[in-house]
Amino acid sequence: MKVTALFGSLILAIIAIIYLIGSEHLDDGVNPPSLFSIYNDDKAPHEVNITIFGVNGTHNNTQVCSETFWVKAGGKKKSSFKNDDGGEYLFKISIDEGALQEFTLLIERSNSLAISVLTEKDIEISTMAQNRTMEKD
Repeated sequence: MKVTALFGSLILAIIAIIYLIGSEHLDDGVNPPSLFSIYNDDKAPHEVNITIFGVNGTHNNTQVCSETFWVKAGGKKKSSFKNDDGGEYLFKISIDEGALQEFTLLIERSNSLAISVLTEKDIEISTMAQNRTMEKD
């Protein structure tokens, strides 16, 4: 009898641990996507520096990510920062150490951004959800 109760308690503890670990993922069980991907639509390679700050919410006024990418012409790079919270973010982007461009964007949880480098001075940003473009800035 004691063995059965102990075994039952152990199984319940294991289930609770699995549930707690799983709660770090999205509600539908899918790992969160990268917050953004960079696409170089220019004919020349570019160095792209992106620094992201939280605006309101969990990461209010704190730097949440800073990455520099070398993207070849026609290439794509993916951020290592995951969008597991969603929220409003301030993106500070420079191309080839040029002028800093700033964008404040509200990103839904589980969505990501497609940042397209059109030229060394022009950037286009689109919201992506389930591999579909939703809106462009």
